[in-house]
Amino acid sequence: MNHLHPDALFQCTSVQELQSFGKYRAVRKAMQDRIGKSLRHYGRGWKDLYQMLEVIRTLGNVQPTAAYFTSEPARYIYALVELDGAYRLKELGILKHHYFNKEKARRWRDQIAKVIHPDVCLHPQASAAFAKLDDLYQEITGA
Repeated sequence: MNHLHPDALFQCTSVQELQSFGKYRAVRKAMQDRIGKSLRHYGRGWKDLYQMLEVIRTLGNVQPTAAYFTSEPARYIYALVELDGAYRLKELGILKHHYFNKEKARRWRDQIAKVIHPDVCLHPQASAAFAKLDDLYQEITGA
């Protein structure tokens, strides 16, 4: 049984080699974690999983969304400054319970604020992102 390393999955040349990585669910999860949320696999077996792998290889070197950013603050700042609507909510991890539970909303805001606060983060858009974070928090909590 091969070691389940996400990058190694994309080097497989057969269904049998893919199966050597372990149980189907574990391999599917590792593959999904590797390709991120932009693509979804809805196959029902090893053959479908391998076909998805081949499709991904034809698309090019697919990296998780986070790999496109140089740091966690850069990812948050991009989401706050450049995205809006459902895309922003999804990228920032805002869920329905944040709207109904002020404590969870506060913890969510504080977690992001710790890494993008202009006193801590040297990113040129840190101040603008922090202001957007505060506005978004006010909107979520209704304050």
